[in-house]
Amino acid sequence: MTELKLPAGMTITTPVRSEYAEILTPEALAFVAELHRRFEARRRELMESGMGSS
Repeated sequence: MTELKLPAGMTITTPVRSEYAEILTPEALAFVAELHRRFEARRRELMESGMGSS
């Protein structure tokens, strides 16, 4: 299992295999965190309105 440097407020709730560290770079994790901060409220709105379901 690999320990990653996570952006503030980010948690990963499952073990991270060492080969994932190549993909889950600090930059990639920061990008995902920014997407979450920017779009989470809208994502929740869409899910509650039924637009997020198929």
